[in-house]
Amino acid sequence: MKPRRAIARVPGKLMLAGEYAVLQGSSCIACTVDRWLQVDVVAEPLGSGFTIHSDLWPEALNGDHLPPLLVQEEPLLQLIAMVRKQIPSLTDLSLQVQSQLQVSHGLGSSTAVRLAALLALQLFHQAAADHSKSERSASGASDLLWSCAREVWQLQLAQQGFASGYDVVTQSAGGLIKWQASTAPWPGPIERLPPPFSARDLSSWVHVWVGGRGAPTATVGGRTRRWLQAEGLNETLIDRSDALVQAIWSQCAAPSPDHWTQLCAAVQAHRDIFTRSPAYPTSILEALATLPGFDQTWTFKTTGAGGEDALILFGPREALTSAFQSLEALGWQELDALFIDTGAAWERDYP
Repeated sequence: MKPRRAIARVPGKLMLAGEYAVLQGSSCIACTVDRWLQVDVVAEPLGSGFTIHSDLWPEALNGDHLPPLLVQEEPLLQLIAMVRKQIPSLTDLSLQVQSQLQVSHGLGSSTAVRLAALLALQLFHQAAADHSKSERSASGASDLLWSCAREVWQLQLAQQGFASGYDVVTQSAGGLIKWQASTAPWPGPIERLPPPFSARDLSSWVHVWVGGRGAPTATVGGRTRRWLQAEGLNETLIDRSDALVQAIWSQCAAPSPDHWTQLCAAVQAHRDIFTRSPAYPTSILEALATLPGFDQTWTFKTTGAGGEDALILFGPREALTSAFQSLEALGWQELDALFIDTGAAWERDYP
């Protein structure tokens, strides 16, 4: 029986450590946040065709006749064009995107829209031999979800020329994870901390600030990767990134003064690599480095492509008053979001 509606929801994500090094097989740490992108696929009367609604465009688009230039530029339309080739009969539906993920914040909006759209379309198409009036997934619990996640990663790789897949793995699995790329089997082991740890615990000492230009990953990421190679810094990056991943993981697992000292030293060593990189926000480093407690009671690093997306400040909130004021003066703002333990989820309704 054809479903009446299929819905997929994908959370935003943030990489805490491992950027660029994860592309070379090293580990990274990432976590989901409570900002969501949702795709609704709804059955329409026979002959209605395939319509696409999104706040990216002022009017609905005809999914049967997509403008080639838009397909090249827009992750959602690339995904839909691919699905239409695979399943030509998938029509008489409307697809609606609702997003809380601002592109410039680096929360994985392009990955989220691909994953949510592919999951919702596959759920809508998939014949169900046994179903009730409504069915709902547990977060991150579906074989179909992981199949869609792999396909999204391969699309990223084809579009950008590089992609570890950490973002789609994080958004599918949910919560705080430690992961390194694996191709057989994919996604490979996903490491988690045991209870009573919860991703929400991070919010007491990990603070995310946004306000960068949000340049495309392919542009800034490619430039920084070439710079690392030209400067002969890849081996140094791997060593320092691995040390930072371990320091953050240790502080999460067992907060202590010793682990905090190690974390601050690891952040500083990692940051020192990137301060000369093409996209590094030197004005922010200059504003923060002279403040009391810098790299001792609190510290900071860039994330994402490298200063174009979000900043991460580590430390207790009471130690960060001056840093927060400095960032506000530079036009940045704290992200109003919490770290969460949940990943992608879906539901499907039948007539």
